[in-house]
Amino acid sequence: METASGFSPFQLITVLFCAAMILRVASLWRRGRRTSRELIGWILVWGGIGFVGAWPHAADVVGAWLGIKSGANTVVFLALILIGYVAIRSVFLLENLEQKLSELTRRLALKDFPDDERPGQK
Repeated sequence: METASGFSPFQLITVLFCAAMILRVASLWRRGRRTSRELIGWILVWGGIGFVGAWPHAADVVGAWLGIKSGANTVVFLALILIGYVAIRSVFLLENLEQKLSELTRRLALKDFPDDERPGQK
């Protein structure tokens, strides 16, 4: 079943949802709650989902270019790569935050110590 525009209801809902998500992140960016980098990243993600939702055969074309036989496998493959990248990046960011927190804790602890009682000083 297709609508007057030639899209199936699934395609139309997917495109409208992705457009709403792009507008939402753009609104957050305008209010200063998201960075330009985040805005571009989310536009690429939601734009890609919307594009494949509107034209599913585009995934077949990308899959053929990558040497993958079907569009569905291409989408799963690319999603797994994206999830893996986000997971690794999150681990690195978390480790960086832990290091900064440890450094801040040490500085605050030494700040509260009187100069003559600091460890390592005589």
